[in-house]
Amino acid sequence: DITEKKRHLKNMEFLARTAMELVDLPPEADIYQYIADRLVELLPDNPRCWVESYDELKDTFFVKAQEDQEFREETKDIIGRNLVGMEFPLESVYSSSPFFETPSSIKTMREYQFKPFFDDERVSFYDLSAHQFPKDECNTILKAFNIGKIYSTGLAWQGHLFGLVGICLGPDEILGNKQAIESFLRQASIAIARRMTEERLSRSEQRFFDLVTLSDKPALVFNQEGKSILVNPGFSDEFGYTSEDIPHMDAWLEKAFPDPEYRKKAVDLLDSDHSPSDGTFTIRCQDGREKDVSLRPVRLSDGTVVVECDPVDAGR
Repeated sequence: DITEKKRHLKNMEFLARTAMELVDLPPEADIYQYIADRLVELLPDNPRCWVESYDELKDTFFVKAQEDQEFREETKDIIGRNLVGMEFPLESVYSSSPFFETPSSIKTMREYQFKPFFDDERVSFYDLSAHQFPKDECNTILKAFNIGKIYSTGLAWQGHLFGLVGICLGPDEILGNKQAIESFLRQASIAIARRMTEERLSRSEQRFFDLVTLSDKPALVFNQEGKSILVNPGFSDEFGYTSEDIPHMDAWLEKAFPDPEYRKKAVDLLDSDHSPSDGTFTIRCQDGREKDVSLRPVRLSDGTVVVECDPVDAGR
């Protein structure tokens, strides 16, 4: 079948392109809107779909994107508000009859058919909408947009649920690219998981830097290459050096320990791979004064080194 072969090749090209786009998607880009925009390419004419995020703590879905523009605007006219931004609680609705759903069961694609287009209506559109709209508005939406069935698929990866995608079709429309859609949504789920991991790491790093910055103990932070990534205010106040004075650990060591033999003792302490230890050293300040300090390096798992410099004498 030449037509089917062409569709298959087109879908493979689509998945190859979206895989690269998702990798390169900037952190500030709206990934849920991206999913909706790309999904439209795989749907029949007159696309009607939406994308939701899932908040695990609140056990609630939030509509993040809706396509196309006509569907978005006319839905707003019917329900009197934007669908984008609305909340759909999972626990209070989907976990009970007629759904009995859990985050795990929502992951797979399933089809819902609605009256008056189909007699076999196991779940009504009113129930599927988590009772967020009156029944008459639900019926108006079905008729206005000729929605006879909805395909619902979870955005999930490695046991975690990140959102939900809804695709509306007329009673006679067929979801011809089902396999490609599922593959694309799996790609998108992996991208969301990666983004959430990066955001958590970023927040963790920010908390770490805030902790060091706000600490009353003078401290320096160097990355695994020895580049200075933080000189806290306490260190600058105590010794006079700023981040401009200490671009690298070697630069600080040369300034703080001008005598090469004495400097080697500090280097040996900083290079130690053993558990955190400290030693008392005399450090030369930016203004030439010298102060005795307790030098305590802490090496983190990623190679980052935090050096605490606690004065033990008023200085001289």
